[in-house]
Amino acid sequence: MTIETETRAGFSGTVGLYSLTMLASALLMFALQPMVGKMLLPLAGGTPAGWIVAMAFFQVMLLAGYYLAHFLSRFSPLIHGLMYIAFLCLGAAWLPIHLGQENTNALTNPSDVFRLLTVAVAIPFIALSTTSSTIQRLFASTTDKSANDPYFLYAASNLGSFAGLLLYPLLVEPFLGLSVQSQYWLCGYLFLILASSLCLMLARKSVAMPAANKKSADKPVTTALKLQWILLSFIPSSLMMSVTTHITTDIVSAPMIWVLPLAVYLFTFILAFGRMRMEDPDRLAGVHAIVVVIGMSTMFLLRGSALGTSWFSAGLHIAVFGVVALACHLKLAKLRPLEHPQALTSFYLMLAIGGALGGLLNAFILPLMLDRIVEYPLMLVASLFVNHRVHTAILSNRKRVFTTISVGLIFVVTLLMLRPASMNAAESTEYAMTFLKIVAVASALLLADTPRSALFTCMAFLIAGQMLISQGVISMSRNFYGVIKIGEQNFIEKGESITARYMTHGTTVHGMQARGKKHEKIPTTYYHQAGPVGDVFKALSPRSVAVIGLGAGILNCYSTPNRDFTFIEIDPAVVTAAREHFTFLSACKSKKEPEIIIGDGRLEIEKIENKKFDLIVLDAFSSDSIPLHLLTVDAIRSYLEKLTPNGILLFNISNRYFDLAPVMEANALQLKAMTLSRLFMTKLEHKPYASDSRWLVLAPAGKIPAALTANKKWIKLPPEARIPAPWTDDYSNLLGVMNAFNKPYLKRSDAQ
Repeated sequence: MTIETETRAGFSGTVGLYSLTMLASALLMFALQPMVGKMLLPLAGGTPAGWIVAMAFFQVMLLAGYYLAHFLSRFSPLIHGLMYIAFLCLGAAWLPIHLGQENTNALTNPSDVFRLLTVAVAIPFIALSTTSSTIQRLFASTTDKSANDPYFLYAASNLGSFAGLLLYPLLVEPFLGLSVQSQYWLCGYLFLILASSLCLMLARKSVAMPAANKKSADKPVTTALKLQWILLSFIPSSLMMSVTTHITTDIVSAPMIWVLPLAVYLFTFILAFGRMRMEDPDRLAGVHAIVVVIGMSTMFLLRGSALGTSWFSAGLHIAVFGVVALACHLKLAKLRPLEHPQALTSFYLMLAIGGALGGLLNAFILPLMLDRIVEYPLMLVASLFVNHRVHTAILSNRKRVFTTISVGLIFVVTLLMLRPASMNAAESTEYAMTFLKIVAVASALLLADTPRSALFTCMAFLIAGQMLISQGVISMSRNFYGVIKIGEQNFIEKGESITARYMTHGTTVHGMQARGKKHEKIPTTYYHQAGPVGDVFKALSPRSVAVIGLGAGILNCYSTPNRDFTFIEIDPAVVTAAREHFTFLSACKSKKEPEIIIGDGRLEIEKIENKKFDLIVLDAFSSDSIPLHLLTVDAIRSYLEKLTPNGILLFNISNRYFDLAPVMEANALQLKAMTLSRLFMTKLEHKPYASDSRWLVLAPAGKIPAALTANKKWIKLPPEARIPAPWTDDYSNLLGVMNAFNKPYLKRSDAQ
């Protein structure tokens, strides 16, 4: 794999000014995206789908900006530049950015999110989006010796984008609140207007386009070439959103993790369009095929294991995505229209169309068509069809490819039919794993050509993976908030065969019930009576309980004749699943039926009037992540106002990736309250139907029940713990509480 260095003139002042303008514009665009995403999260109930829709929005607005620049290119560079600067000035009327956090209704579907962003962000973002094409056109009209190939400025643009994305979580989010961020962003926007004006002044003094370029401009760009541009930008765009959905739903459900795939996506543009680029991008085809097989096999072979839901797995899939995106973007750079200067804006318009199509497909179409998240493996397989070597292999011997795939499909169907129906979940999983290994070995032996073998292997993994996902599943549904899966599995408990029904959301079990009359009222998983929840109900004996987050409805089985429950659940599909597939809500009786309110927990509990609660339980999760807007000082203050004089708050802060106890302690200190926490581990307790969990109680000083303060299982945060700044609606810093960077404050040896 060789690299060529393009011959160019030295770095001139003109190049410096135009590069700085491109970099500033891109930095603003891609600092805006995580900032808006953070503003959006509370309004969308903390669901990762909110960010997917936001990315689709930005792709569509990018298309609008590129189209505007393409339309303006019919005018002279001077008129084009003047109209561009006028549009930038118009965008300033919408600044500073504000999404209306005082909104009292949660955003419950993609159209709500798209509509809100359109009103608040569309005009300034479209204005920013016109910068790349416009500045490159202005540069092409200058007398600089590099003006004949202005596409290297696109690399400067993507470098700014990359810097904006990385600087946000590392330097901006940890130190600045959202309101201050928005003010600084406004200052940067005003600087861009000034820099763009200087670029226009420089272009006004330039000479006309050279005659040679005018002659080549007479040759039209073919429709086939434009379709290639669209396809090669569509696949990385869709794959970026697909891998983001896969990671945030099935691996690490954490806000701001979405920045990483987007940063890699931009970095591949920098490599592809920079002054140093590959001589022959097709040489990456073999590596592309190999990493796709690695991604597919890792996803399915590690499904359900600890390694499959680790940072390692997330990093591996981001790396796989990066190689595929780089392969596509290198081909795209090779096809840039150097001999057609007039096609510059058309080239970027086609890139934007492909990107927007990828965003719309993942945000709006696939979630309606599919009941599970399979976009990532589907797009990995799709990427092989633009691989030069795979494409050549298919065209050169279609008959052999057709025969091989047919034999493989027959093999798959035969193994599915031979699978004994009496298999339990563990046996079915082992069967599927054996099948996958046979497929991988067989494909390697049958097909000597690596790309063709990769295509067949990936298709086999895709089919087998769906077989694995469906083991023991009796219901699966997907909506704006994610995928809810209802399944069953058999196990032996004290010599008795028991069937357990479970609900999962992403990688997290949200409830489990052992089937049968004698088990239907037993609190299970995180709510076991021997665990922290049992301690709190025993110590407090609350009469009125509010629960944010329904799950399977297990907490309702702490009902007594004089106790009432109010559940608040943002996802209607969870309510349906709890009622139709579990009996906790119907079998466990109280003085009245539990009230279920559909909506964002924080917003809805604030709306409840003329009622106070002895206990408010915060148990809302999106997969494995707690929506951050439910944990801020502002949120806790509103919960405390809904408590009776001796009431307390109980938070489920169980999390594999973040240590939230120090943050909750900081928030409590801000409110002059106190906290206690308990880590419950089933390996130490040996309790059936129980799950590891970590809970924290928070109450005004002196209001925590004596039975909990005297209980050695409930502990205070160690004095040596580093207490972060309290989190508010305006400020939070997840990076500061990642377990990867901090020593856990509650060790396994402290668990009781």
